[in-house]
Amino acid sequence: VQTSKLNSGGPLPYKLVESNAEQVARKDYNFDANDQVKFRAKMKAGNVRRNEKPTALVEKNHAAAPSVICGGHSAPSCQECPQGHGADWCNGECFWCADKEECMSKSEHTCPQCQSKATNEARCNRLQPQCSWCEMTNQCMDAESICPKEKPWAAPEPEPWFTPPEPIDKYGLTLSVVLPCGSENEFFERTIRSVYAATPPEILHEIIVVDDNSDPPLEPMFKLNAEEYKVKFIRSDVSLGLIDAKHQGALAASGEIIVFFDCHVKTALGYWEPFVREISENKKRVVVPAITSLDVDTWKEFNRPMGRQGGMSKCYITLDSAFKWTTDDKPWVPAMSGGLLAIGREWFFEIGGHDQAMKGWGGENIDLSLRIWRCGGEIVAAPTSYVAHMWRASAKQNTRARYKIPPNSANINRARALYAHAPEMFAKKSIAFPMFQKWRATGGSDLDVSSIQSAMNNLQCQDFEWYLDFFSYIYRDGGYIPKEVFQLTPDGGKTCLILKSKRAWGSDGSPSDVLTMEPCTEKVGSEITSGTQHWHKANRNAEGKCCSGLRSWNTDQCIVNGLKTSVCSMSGQPAELTPEGLLKVGGTKCLRIDPLRETSCEGASKWEKLRPFQPPEFEVLSQKLKDKW
Repeated sequence: VQTSKLNSGGPLPYKLVESNAEQVARKDYNFDANDQVKFRAKMKAGNVRRNEKPTALVEKNHAAAPSVICGGHSAPSCQECPQGHGADWCNGECFWCADKEECMSKSEHTCPQCQSKATNEARCNRLQPQCSWCEMTNQCMDAESICPKEKPWAAPEPEPWFTPPEPIDKYGLTLSVVLPCGSENEFFERTIRSVYAATPPEILHEIIVVDDNSDPPLEPMFKLNAEEYKVKFIRSDVSLGLIDAKHQGALAASGEIIVFFDCHVKTALGYWEPFVREISENKKRVVVPAITSLDVDTWKEFNRPMGRQGGMSKCYITLDSAFKWTTDDKPWVPAMSGGLLAIGREWFFEIGGHDQAMKGWGGENIDLSLRIWRCGGEIVAAPTSYVAHMWRASAKQNTRARYKIPPNSANINRARALYAHAPEMFAKKSIAFPMFQKWRATGGSDLDVSSIQSAMNNLQCQDFEWYLDFFSYIYRDGGYIPKEVFQLTPDGGKTCLILKSKRAWGSDGSPSDVLTMEPCTEKVGSEITSGTQHWHKANRNAEGKCCSGLRSWNTDQCIVNGLKTSVCSMSGQPAELTPEGLLKVGGTKCLRIDPLRETSCEGASKWEKLRPFQPPEFEVLSQKLKDKW
């Protein structure tokens, strides 16, 4: 079914045209059909650059052409200077035009450098006629360059592991795919095509596009047959925000399963099968796909792990109400990242759906994950349900978010999510984090969380400690809630080990840091309100118990090696204070001072714990759970 759909015809992603190099060769060198075949073979092998003229034919037509100095060598023309080496071989009387990827004469040619001079359409238009704006790629291009007629799109590749169920609708469940799209004008149609191409018609009930005040509106831009592609548009002329847009899409859904995807994803063949199979077994089960990476310039997946190991699907909740990615050998997902999941429509509304009091983006995944787990549901990973996702990068303009988030809304959402489910933990621990400092005086009692709490009424929900204990392999064995926090000193308390750059508490910092030394603070327990000079044991060891490493308290950083830290992986990352007083890192090396460095353990400095104390996140637990842990 899927193969026939992919090969059923329709417009190609690109109009088949000659390359610039072929056009130049045919025009200037009487390039015949046989030459074209040879030249295309050379191009396919990567031996010809854009606009490069075929060197072999130059000899036939330009034997008497004057040579130019390319730098350390000469050639009949500047275009032939590189000889496959690019800019490095283009000097002397010539210069390299990066936009055209061509070696040009300094005296006879100009290079518009369109991409480097103009990052938006308005600036590009001021560079006409040398430059022109390409809508399909959102780039300013040399006027002679070819702008594709359609945005790049690639059909899903075959999945050798996937065998469709027989019959295809064996489980009797259909999908309503909800796409919240806030000015995703460049990606929404390709996402629709990907979902449609990868989902059998018996399974795909509808694709609901929630146009969240996009400018221009999305529906007039959709060039495909909406009825054929089962697309339904919902338009809001005011900005709803991601959370409310998803909820409005769910309200319009009529399939048995609601699938929430971001508006910039590509689904793999077979992605849907774990959704319908898992939820047919348990209607309160939520399924999270294996999330990989999507190159939106080619619309191809990359960074998929080898074999059938899956991509990213599991997160855990931190006490600053953030979520961090994790991996383990269990099927459970402690917390969803939020954007990609499948949930039974009845179960979604039974637990109250997305909290309508949350604004914009952020925190809804924390709240929904806790409601699902506490109120009798479960969240599982589907390691063979691959969905490639575009990750936003500030350096890449076309991946930047174009929707606006109300000021401070994410912090308020996160605070409401944690306070609604764990008010005592929030009041005694979470308010210490900078993003929640406005609630230090009230402990969060002024947060209105009635909408979340009312959604859980009559569902016989477990308390937050039940959740922590169910995921004790994260919070106890992974060392995230430690029994003891301490400083590390090699000189009797004069100086202590710290993170060099990260001083503010929280889980949203840089992905890595380095270690250094500073004078020890004498503050203990609740007196400590900032700084990264306190540590605790963390990460599961080879037996799955605590602990194999050392974590900087109130951050996401664990010591790795070479005076470096990295985001804690919840397992491995060996670092320890040995009974002999050695600070061992990376499994085989130790730390030495004057200056601080990694060295062999023989002759390394002797370290000791300083001012150990029981942190508030452990103190707040019930005595029953403390004894169990």
